[in-house]
Amino acid sequence: MTPRRLLFAGLALVALFPAVGHAADAPAAPAPAAKPEDVVTASLGALKLGEGLVAHQVILFPLILETPPPVLELVPALGGAAIAVEEPASGGVDKVKVKNVAAKAALLLAGTVLEGGLRDRVVREDVLLPAGASADVVTVPGSMSTDRRKEPKPFKVADFLAPPYLRDSALFRASSASITSKFISHFLEFRNEGDKRRSLAAIGGSDTLAEYCLPCQRSMAQWPDKREAGFVVGGIAVVRGRVQALDVFATNALLVGWFSPLLKSLSFPAAAIELRAKKAGVPLPGGDDPKAVLDAATAAA
Repeated sequence: MTPRRLLFAGLALVALFPAVGHAADAPAAPAPAAKPEDVVTASLGALKLGEGLVAHQVILFPLILETPPPVLELVPALGGAAIAVEEPASGGVDKVKVKNVAAKAALLLAGTVLEGGLRDRVVREDVLLPAGASADVVTVPGSMSTDRRKEPKPFKVADFLAPPYLRDSALFRASSASITSKFISHFLEFRNEGDKRRSLAAIGGSDTLAEYCLPCQRSMAQWPDKREAGFVVGGIAVVRGRVQALDVFATNALLVGWFSPLLKSLSFPAAAIELRAKKAGVPLPGGDDPKAVLDAATAAA
């Protein structure tokens, strides 16, 4: 899995903390700015894998920095407090105009679900917006074509990220629009009674999916802020023996800000496995053992 959050961390560090020369009688030549790839390489080398934590079908292996990461003045782009979203006049689903209305730089993650406009959308790539700045953000459909509205509605940011599979397909595959529609069609029965929307927002906001997510949230609520062994800045998520996501942030504060949406994102594959087992009339396999999963992965590598 490509460590997209870590790549962002390197780019953000270079952008926000440029090298400066020391004051002297004669101005010294400034030190050359670090290359983003060098920052990423150094950050990867400093990460350590923590002990896995189990909550029902999900195992999280924390990624830890032993030394405090630098302070970044960033806020997660969640809800309406940080960003304002506008739809293009054409109503196309391949981009939206996003403005950072916060007093600090805002981070908008790939996989963020934007509900509104003529049709819901999913953000395709990570976007870093300075305070007050606007940008055209690339998106893919977040609902089926039949769910297109006659009149646009104000946008709001969902409190969950798209499931890991869709987050990757949006970033790496040209066919992500059709993949999203297939995924939604498989999960329509998760919608609340009477909800006719055919969208990720309807599925992600359903009571049924919340039931899958709550045990993980309760079990892992304090996990991202633990500091006994260092500073947790990311994690590797395993659902029923399969690695579903690898997310690394520049700081613990950003991880804490995005942790709940990330956990809800992992509820999708966990729910899918249980749903398929019920339909097939087969029992779910037993809970995974973190050590066994890690040993198997190490042997495979």
